[in-house]
Amino acid sequence: MIFLSCGNRKGPEAKINQNDSTEQILGYSPNDKKMNDAIAEAGKTFPEFRKLLKEGCKSCESMSVKLRFDSADEAEHIWVNELHFRKNRLFGLINNEPAQQIGVEFGDTVEVKNSNLSDWMYIKDGILSGGYTIKVIYDDLGPAEKRELQEQVGAKIR
Repeated sequence: MIFLSCGNRKGPEAKINQNDSTEQILGYSPNDKKMNDAIAEAGKTFPEFRKLLKEGCKSCESMSVKLRFDSADEAEHIWVNELHFRKNRLFGLINNEPAQQIGVEFGDTVEVKNSNLSDWMYIKDGILSGGYTIKVIYDDLGPAEKRELQEQVGAKIR
């Protein structure tokens, strides 16, 4: 699996998650324009996703959000799934083991707040919707890695 981390580095840098050798974490500089533009677009379009989630979309799969969690050294962006509303607040479960100490663990329930949102996604008819940061990562990969990412996501990207 490929995850995203942002720290004080330039361009994508791959490393293996120490908690799971099958997880590849891609690091991007916090100043990476393409990634920051993707995060901004996700924030701008999040109300549409939230409305779709609240109304229910029977043909949508894998409805998830990616949230930023800060540590002393850098930020880690983690997918949150099993989204649900309590009153008018959105919550979900951490979907992977963080690579660093960020105050949450796999399976923890967290509140989704606009202030730490970095992406949202769902799959409909085999096509990825949202997934703005995924698309940036996809564009930076070679052909074999692109196929692997599409398999992991379970949808056509672009």
